[in-house]
Amino acid sequence: MATANTEIARTVASIARGLISDAEAAAILVPARKEKNRIEAELATADTVTNVVELHPQAVQRFADNLEALAAIIANKEALPIWRLPAPSGHWSKAL
Repeated sequence: MATANTEIARTVASIARGLISDAEAAAILVPARKEKNRIEAELATADTVTNVVELHPQAVQRFADNLEALAAIIANKEALPIWRLPAPSGHWSKAL
């Protein structure tokens, strides 16, 4: 934005000194003001809080693999042992 502000200031100073015409100034000022407005709009949204979480590709792959493994386990649930509630000792035991 400093570049756009500098360009605008130089152009206004050149007009004031009579170094450039109004048409020449307009050709410089219009793009400089557009750039300044674009940067201001970008800065205005820079502080916007988003709920985006970036995930590492390996984490996504492991999650997908775990879901597939869970789906396979659920599909073959008859093969799973039946577990009883913990005994008073706190150890789990299989039903026979």
